[in-house]
Amino acid sequence: MQDRRVVVKIDFRNALNSLRRDLMLRSVASTVSGIYWFCRLSYNQSSVLRFENRTLLSQEGPHQCDSLGPLLFCVSIHPDLLGLQSELVAGFIDELTLGGPSDKVAADIDYFRDREQRTGLRINASKSEIICRGSTPRPEQFDGFISLAPDEADLLGAPRFTGKRMDTALTNRCTELNTAVGRLSQSSIFTHSGQSIIQRT
Repeated sequence: MQDRRVVVKIDFRNALNSLRRDLMLRSVASTVSGIYWFCRLSYNQSSVLRFENRTLLSQEGPHQCDSLGPLLFCVSIHPDLLGLQSELVAGFIDELTLGGPSDKVAADIDYFRDREQRTGLRINASKSEIICRGSTPRPEQFDGFISLAPDEADLLGAPRFTGKRMDTALTNRCTELNTAVGRLSQSSIFTHSGQSIIQRT
């Protein structure tokens, strides 16, 4: 990783439950209009949730366990991702990673904060990460972010550089494989009606 460049992993506070439904429906209408009326029936009005004698109104985000939830979230934030300045823009549902010169990444952080009212999405600094070398300047936009060296970081659960994080990941995988081998060694394999069967001894 070059000096004066950063990678930032952004955590949105309760992202799927905070997305504004009016934005969600407009995004569906403009990108996947074939399912618009189905989604409108589900999300045009508040959903009534009941627990014992309590009644709550669900007014934001896709319903829990809605198989369309990830799609609804992604089509809603996709236009925002296209407008970012960072050289690296990688999103997987509500996990967003930005990378490039620190000033451009900082500008993209400002962009998302300026759109909080429109989207309902708020950056949770205490769970967001900034990955950079020690000498890289850090604008105020990164205040409160968890600071990591490149060898301590991962992306979507996979280490990106050799070092501490990679060593830990490899050690964990080796431990899991040793456990699996130990369990298999306690099993006997035999064939019954043309099929292999594993039986614990």
